[in-house]
Amino acid sequence: MTSVDLFHKWTPWTALSTAIPFKCVTAGKGDGEDRVAAEFHTVALGQNSNYDMMVDVGGTRWKADVKKLDNLSFNTGVSGRDALRPIKAQIDRFLMTVAAVVDSPLLALTADQKRLFTGGRCPLVEASPDEVAAGTIETMERVAQLLNSKQAALRASLPGRRFRDPITAVEKNITAEQFYKICSAYGKTGAEISAILGAEAMQKTELLVHHLDHPFISDPASMRRSLNGLTRIFDSMLLIFVDEEKGYYLLKDLGKLSLQRITKGSPRFVVVL
Repeated sequence: MTSVDLFHKWTPWTALSTAIPFKCVTAGKGDGEDRVAAEFHTVALGQNSNYDMMVDVGGTRWKADVKKLDNLSFNTGVSGRDALRPIKAQIDRFLMTVAAVVDSPLLALTADQKRLFTGGRCPLVEASPDEVAAGTIETMERVAQLLNSKQAALRASLPGRRFRDPITAVEKNITAEQFYKICSAYGKTGAEISAILGAEAMQKTELLVHHLDHPFISDPASMRRSLNGLTRIFDSMLLIFVDEEKGYYLLKDLGKLSLQRITKGSPRFVVVL
């Protein structure tokens, strides 16, 4: 029962646990936890612990989380929601950006491009950061790539500005966005900045600064990296997947996990076994 050969394969339940009900009705415990505890001569710690139990595998003590799989996917608890919170805030701001810019004439979106924003069963313009399906994540990536190209085109269309640093007195070239931010920081009004940049350049710059200045747009791959990086909540932890018929499966290779979707404000992962 303590052999390292137990990793990454299904191990059938033994006589140590088969008499224990798989389904658990105790608050704070998941299905299969009591069976796993019996197999490893340990105890389930309950809802006041940030992991389910300590187990000994091959002489190594592990903090372990027990998860019942549903089509090779599973939810996370409080730790998952906490880790997701800053990413969910970025997703929320991205979705607000999508709704704000979809009809902007400055982006000149084609009908097909607009359908990325407004089409499908869950249009991005109506999506919630608490319920993000796998297909919605893929659509957000495509929209981020599209907005990244529009961002680059807008920047390329704007002339740079000469700026004298008030501290060093050194003149240098800066972008229209940088000029706008500096002027705003010095208390210049929109009308004053527009008088310098020109009306069209002002509109483009405001679109860049107030709507397209988002990490998912500047680096479209960053959203997927951030989401898949949530597997860090399982660092130094052993995941034990359970199935009433198959038994239990010990997983320590987090490379087999990826985020599938966000549901009820929590990340849901899929595993390759």
